[in-house]
Amino acid sequence: MQFNNEENLHNTVLNAPIGICILDAGTLVSEIVNDKFLEVAGKPLEAIKGKFYWDSFAEARAYYESALSGVVETGEPYYANEVELMLIRNGKEEMVFVTFVYSPIKNKEGKVTKVAVWVLENTRQVVERQKVETAKEVMQKDRDRLTRFFMQAPAGICVLAGPDLVYELVNPAYQLILPNRKLLGRPIFEAMPELADQPLHDVLLNVYRTGEDYDVDELLIPVAEYEGGPTTDRFFTFNYSARRDENNKVDGILVFVFEVTEQVNARKTAERAEERLRMAIDAAELGSYYINTTDRIFHPSPRLKEFFGFNKDEEVPYEVAINQIHEDYRQAAADLVELAISTGIRFDMEYPVVGRHDGKIRWVRGLGTVQHYDGKSFFTGVLHDITERKLADQLQAQSAEEMAATNEEMAAVNEELAAANEEMAATNEEMAAVNEELATTNDELSETQANLIRMNADLAESEARLRRSEKIIPLHRCQYPEVADHGD
Repeated sequence: MQFNNEENLHNTVLNAPIGICILDAGTLVSEIVNDKFLEVAGKPLEAIKGKFYWDSFAEARAYYESALSGVVETGEPYYANEVELMLIRNGKEEMVFVTFVYSPIKNKEGKVTKVAVWVLENTRQVVERQKVETAKEVMQKDRDRLTRFFMQAPAGICVLAGPDLVYELVNPAYQLILPNRKLLGRPIFEAMPELADQPLHDVLLNVYRTGEDYDVDELLIPVAEYEGGPTTDRFFTFNYSARRDENNKVDGILVFVFEVTEQVNARKTAERAEERLRMAIDAAELGSYYINTTDRIFHPSPRLKEFFGFNKDEEVPYEVAINQIHEDYRQAAADLVELAISTGIRFDMEYPVVGRHDGKIRWVRGLGTVQHYDGKSFFTGVLHDITERKLADQLQAQSAEEMAATNEEMAAVNEELAAANEEMAATNEEMAAVNEELATTNDELSETQANLIRMNADLAESEARLRRSEKIIPLHRCQYPEVADHGD
């Protein structure tokens, strides 16, 4: 840089739109300093003009002294763009960003006679830019983190960009829903032409146009396994959220999707099985019910209402149903239901119920267990009328009691007969002894009778001899009584 005269140089420096300080190349003493330079330096004019440059800016000397010396020696300028520098401004240390140039001023012979220090403070611009860059970095990190989340999420996620709804991002879970299709970079209705005539076509366009989110559960969508192939009925749960740019303008749609075909089919199968079970229960004349374990709402079948003596169209609260159980069994049944709900054990109990309106007592056997469906818990069960069996059991028990009483009476009679038999045996023994005595007596009497007969014979013979003898006075015959014959 060359100036024709000092006056031109002085005027140029003072009126320059940026800070300028002119130094003598030999002494590095400040000769001219404009107001813009003083604003950047934060020092008064007397602290710089006429002073050795590095006395005025000792805080920067270690960093830039060699650069300034190099300009004087080589005649080549030194340029520093937006460097961070600590300056003592207004008596305080302050970090600033400046762009400055050490520019040589040469005479006609090309010798460096002066050095112009051109300086422009851009602290505010740098700080603002750094804030923007930091915000962008944070935003990028957030986007990267969000992208990682999207790519690892178990739900199907995609981003549809622009009014044509072009696939901008597709995570693996979403691609698994359409494994045989190229999606990225294609408009959704090109990649999935089967959606063109579906309600989703208008739904997606409306979300992009209005920015209003849209949710749909278990929507039936005929989808082909591969592009252009035959469609099959599949069920999906969607969430469409409008994506907005930095000006809050909708520039795309964020899609969350779950395929629920298996769950829907499983539920329909379960519903069909439940219907068959209900028909079987009705055919078997069983009462069925279920209880929502959260709100304790009781859902009885018409047959069960009949068991409990309710009208078929009557609402039956759980507490009222429990109250119809006979008081001797009520608390035990209620406690067992609560235990089954809290632990999952099987409910199995026989108990009588008293008809709500007719007062009729029926015996039932209740079976129940906890079932889980769609994140909810239900206690389900069936009741079987066992009144006839209970009555038969009661009759059988009564007959058994009566038979037991009869057996006890017969045992008592048998004991009495045994005692009588013992007495008769004793009497027979006594009679046998008497008979033996009678037999002995009869024997003795028979012998006595025989003796008497012999005596009578002897007397008769003696009387006959006397009669034959005339000299003998006849004797009178003695009369003896006959002895009775006592046999056995």
